[in-house]
Amino acid sequence: MEVRRFAIPPGIEPFWLFESDQALKQHSAYLQAKAGDGDAAVRLISDLALAAIYAQRDRFAKGSIFVAPFAREASGDNAIPQVLAEVCAVICGACADQNVVQVTKVYLPALTRWSVWLCVPRLKGMCSQVARMSWLTM
Repeated sequence: MEVRRFAIPPGIEPFWLFESDQALKQHSAYLQAKAGDGDAAVRLISDLALAAIYAQRDRFAKGSIFVAPFAREASGDNAIPQVLAEVCAVICGACADQNVVQVTKVYLPALTRWSVWLCVPRLKGMCSQVARMSWLTM
């Protein structure tokens, strides 16, 4: 599978857990987590990603900062990215940022495959030049 490298710094090797989001969207906790239910997001991450994150923990240096930009979804404040960042931070002996926010709205279902490239979200928040940051997308 070809990986979109736009906005990924050189030398960073991305990894992902799924080739498709089908298992994620079929999980019983998905809709609640996407709408902001933190407990549902914990169940979702525990069921679908915990073992894989643990297996990849050596990829991330101690002191890494996992960043999951807050995004307001049509259904509410998506809890999945921040819970994923927090779980990754605990497993990897790192920390999770809670200050970076997405300041533009991008509703991907309404976009065509090509227009997604034109609608890159803008982010706002403090940046650390010392730490190695790990960006999470969901």
